[in-house]
Amino acid sequence: KIVSNIEKKYVFPMLKGSNVKMWNVSYDTYLLCPHTAETKMWPVSQEKLKKECPATYKYLEYFKESLDARKGFAGWEKEIQKQEFHAILRIGEYTFSKYKVIWKYIASEFICAVISSVNDKYLGNKMLLPNEKIMYISTDDEEEAYYLCGILSSTNVANCIKSYMNPTSISAHVLNKLNIQKFNKNCQEHIKIASICKAGHGHAN
Repeated sequence: KIVSNIEKKYVFPMLKGSNVKMWNVSYDTYLLCPHTAETKMWPVSQEKLKKECPATYKYLEYFKESLDARKGFAGWEKEIQKQEFHAILRIGEYTFSKYKVIWKYIASEFICAVISSVNDKYLGNKMLLPNEKIMYISTDDEEEAYYLCGILSSTNVANCIKSYMNPTSISAHVLNKLNIQKFNKNCQEHIKIASICKAGHGHAN
C-alpha cells in the first residue's frame, strides 16, 4: 500500500458499474488520469507533468515497472506506451465530453443515466469519468443527452435493447438496431422528453 500526497489536477471521481442505477449514479472511487481533451489518447508528456505536478509524476514513476508491464494495448497503442509509460488505455476526446449517456456493460437489465461534472468534497467541480465497465455516448449538449437517455429508458426501446444483449453484456453496437430520431431543439416533443428525464434524475423513485 502506497500513501502519497499528489496534486488535484489529474485526479477525477470515477464511476463504476455497481454505482449505476436508473437515472441515478453515485461514486466512491477516484482515478488518476493524466490525459486531457487536447492530448486525447496521448497522456500529458512526462516533461510537462514534472513541471506542473511533480508529486503526481513522482507517484506514477514509483509504479513505472508495473505500468510498463501492462497488457491489453493494441498495436497502435504500444508505441504510446513505450514513449509515455503513464498512458491510460482507451482515452480520447470523448472521455472529456461535458455529458455522457451511460449504461453498464455487464448487466442483466438495461438501465441508463446522464452524467456530467460533480461537486466533489475533495476536488471541487470535476468531471465524473466512467471506468471500463461503463458504456457511453458522448455529447456536449445537455438537452440532447437527456433526450437520448429518455428515449433509451422507454419500455419499448429498453426491451428491444435487452433482446440484443449477449447474453449479459450490452455494447454500443445495439444502438445501431434502433431508429432513434436525431435530437431537434425545435421539436417540442424532444424538448419535453429531455425535460422529464432531467427532472427525474437523482430521485430515488
